[in-house]
Amino acid sequence: MREAEDFAAEDLARELARDLTDDRADDPAGGLIGQALRRHYAALLAEPVPDRFLVLLAELESKEAERAIAAGREAASAVPGDPPPNQGA
Repeated sequence: MREAEDFAAEDLARELARDLTDDRADDPAGGLIGQALRRHYAALLAEPVPDRFLVLLAELESKEAERAIAAGREAASAVPGDPPPNQGA
């Protein structure tokens, strides 16, 4: 099953390709190069995210969540009037 991000990336690629299509009569080589680059970029946007990258993103999100929980615990256990940890030295 394809995810919404896949469809969104494809829609964005089509929109960019449509918006950027510019067949320049004064520079036919530049127009051809631009078209080729847009097709290549659109194809890249339509590619799925590699599994290894998704794993790395999940690990990062997990570590960030752990830090947020730890920071919340520190804030909850702080005595009013005491300076925040790691400051003042």
